[in-house]
Amino acid sequence: MSTATATATANQSSQVPMIQGVSFRPDTDVKYSKCKPNSSGGKSVGVVNAHTGQTLYMGTPLLMTWGIQEFTDEKTGKVSYDMALQFPSEEYQTADSRAFLQAMVAFEKKLKADALVNSKEWFAKPKMTPDAVEALFTPVLKYPTDKATCEKDMSKAPTMKIKVPFWNNKWEGIEVYDADKACLYPSSNPSVSPKDLITKMSHVVTMIQCGGVWFANGKFGVTWRLVQGIVQPRLSMRGRCHLSLTPSETVKLHSEADKQQQQQQQQFCDDDDVPSSAVPVSVTETADSDDGESEEEDDGGLSRMPSIAVPAPSPAPAPVEAQKKKIIKKAV
Repeated sequence: MSTATATATANQSSQVPMIQGVSFRPDTDVKYSKCKPNSSGGKSVGVVNAHTGQTLYMGTPLLMTWGIQEFTDEKTGKVSYDMALQFPSEEYQTADSRAFLQAMVAFEKKLKADALVNSKEWFAKPKMTPDAVEALFTPVLKYPTDKATCEKDMSKAPTMKIKVPFWNNKWEGIEVYDADKACLYPSSNPSVSPKDLITKMSHVVTMIQCGGVWFANGKFGVTWRLVQGIVQPRLSMRGRCHLSLTPSETVKLHSEADKQQQQQQQQFCDDDDVPSSAVPVSVTETADSDDGESEEEDDGGLSRMPSIAVPAPSPAPAPVEAQKKKIIKKAV
């Protein structure tokens, strides 16, 4: 049994019409639907799973992403989002990332070859050359540009552009999970969005949907959309404690904290014992009665209140007599 057949059988048995990108074979796993006009004034050709006749879904291996990016159309104000999956450089490649990249390169080659065969239906031209097709093709795989030659540097690892569905100011048909497959989005928290979860330099495993071949403004290409993602957030030094204490260090820190707290409490008590003023107080003693008992007249306790020596007010300064002005008349 071939790999493609085994993949299709496994997909059908699990009722998940998804092909794993590492085993994707474009020549046998893909077929096209009829070319038809779309609502934007262009036209499109459906790309479907050749084994099921349904939408082509694909699973990607773990790759780094540059996060979900926002774009606003200057003319219409329409907001859209996409994300780029970064293939690792050669020294960091895995068997899965290498196989997936090779499969996507083969898929783009197939699209251009099929454009030659279907030039009349797709482009309304009876015949086209490979160079003409190459000039019209918009690839999904984006390679960095060589600054010296201004040409694509095919020796570097490319990125793969994926659209993130966002219509009518809503994220549509997207699910995001953590490594334990717990759902992060949709969320009961309205402030959480896929953009918050899939951040720059995080690692993701995705299920993507092929949106078919598009034709617009004399160009053509293929669209992939995000359906599901498992995200491994980028490790950060901030927001969590990366330090650990030995048991003895923990005991010492707690004892130091207790000691400082006791010192602060003692200082607070000492401050309460200090009198609030330094006004001298003199006490007038009353004479004892003949029978040795003090008189307890109902004087409100005034006889035992200490008399406070109040300093006499300073004399007011003598008024200063204003000098009289002398008026000298000038002789006429």
